Amino acid sequence: MRLGVLIAIAGLSSSACGGGPPEPETPVISPESVPSLSLLGDVQRGDASDSGDGPSCSKVIDEERRRAERGEVSGEEPTEELRSEIKALLNTGEFLGRCEVPETSRVEVCAAIIDGRARGVTVTIEPGSPDQASCVANAIRAIAFPSHPLVDVARTSFERL
Repeated sequence: MRLGVLIAIAGLSSSACGGGPPEPETPVISPESVPSLSLLGDVQRGDASDSGDGPSCSKVIDEERRRAERGEVSGEEPTEELRSEIKALLNTGEFLGRCEVPETSRVEVCAAIIDGRARGVTVTIEPGSPDQASCVANAIRAIAFPSHPLVDVARTSFERL
């Protein structure tokens, strides 16, 4: 009860002293209000371990979800144009040849991109080796993506026949 009275008095004193209207709060993004965060959903499709020299896609997604739940994430959603640019960069698959991925492999990629960098990457190659998956993940981490402060999750797959 005492706390409620103090808050009410503080509110009255700032208005009464000519402090003006309260500053608008910075918009906060939550998983419920942001499509890209709510669509992060289940990322358990074989990306439980880290790929390459960094965290997995799911690890970064989970970190960003926790940040959103704590109200630490704000800003506008990535535009469709930005998402299209990210997809185009990933869909080239240029990194596959550099990593000696077998011609008959299926490759699945999940990349959690923040501020123009793939912060979390998971690569699954069947048939393939962990070294090849790490090579592909590191090649994806080296790509300069369009920059945006919110996480954007890009997934792609390749069938090499």
